[in-house]
Order: sequence, then structure tokens, then C-alpha cells
Amino acid sequence: MINGIINKKLTGNLIVLCANNKSAQLSFDKGEIVGLRCGAFMGNKAMEDLINTEFLSLRFIDSKHLIKSDIPAQIQSIVDRLKLIDSDNEVINKNISQIRSSDSDLQISDMYKFSEEVKALLTDYLGPAASFIFDETKQNVLTGESLTSEQLTQFLIFLAGNINDGADSKKFLDIANNLVKKYSK
Repeated sequence: MINGIINKKLTGNLIVLCANNKSAQLSFDKGEIVGLRCGAFMGNKAMEDLINTEFLSLRFIDSKHLIKSDIPAQIQSIVDRLKLIDSDNEVINKNISQIRSSDSDLQISDMYKFSEEVKALLTDYLGPAASFIFDETKQNVLTGESLTSEQLTQFLIFLAGNINDGADSKKFLDIANNLVKKYSK
């Protein structure tokens, strides 16, 4: 997957679910890494979190919404480790493909109610920390005037990445997918 992103000079975000109850994001612009985030940290600080982290799964999302940060010198070690991950083992691939109905703008009928239900759902898995994680992720991922299915997908992947158990992460995404359907116009 990584070689394909680099060789095909793709632009988008590589979402990495980690065993330490975190998710990371590498942003690529025409195959070049332009940003790195892990949890609330970007660049060198994010790298510190990723150095000894076990990676569980990856997913690449074509996107024009990239993070930009300093790129740590050790980034190649992370890229080499990511190459070892088999994307066929990803727990959430099938669930996310259901959410991504199109690349057009997504209309959520009541964003406040939708957000509150997703936050409550996340609280079932993460407890009180869910509110902070939800708000931080929403601020970092859902940018711009309109909401695209791509942004929503990325948002829900990041939230699911904070759920430690793979089965619970899948269950969260199944329920979140139903909420998307419920609130889509």
C-alpha cells in the first residue's frame, strides 16, 4: 500500500490504527509525506508516540484535506514498518465503504443531534474521555464549510481508532454507519 501511494504519487491521508489505543495520520501530497499526526500531536512529537507503537491496520483515503507538519528524520522507519501491515486484515474496511456513498457533499439533517449521538456512542466505549477525544477529532478532521463523505469517513475512523478492542471498534462503526443513514438527507 505505501509503495503504491508513493509510486502513484497519490494525494490523501493514510490512517493508521495503533495498538496503544491511538490512531495516526500520515498526509501525502503527490506521494510525498507532508504531515504526521498521532492523537493530538503533530510532527516530531507525534513521532515520539509512534516509535514503539504496534500498528494494527491501515486505510488510505484520497483527500485534498491534508495536515501539514514538520517531518521527523526518522519517518522512514515508520514507513518501513507500515509496509509490513497487510491491509486485508483491517477490521474496518467493509464498514467504512458503506459510509462512503459518494465524493459529493454529505447533508446531515441535524448536525448537532448527530454529533451528540456519536459522542454518546463513543462514551459507551471510552467513558468520560470520549467527549474530549470527540471534540479534538472533530476540530481537526471536520474542516471547511461543507461536510463530505470523505471527511465523515476520516472522522469516524479516527474515533474508532481510539477504541482498544477491534471487535468494539467494528461495532462502533456499524452503529455510527446507521446514524449516518438516519441523519442523511
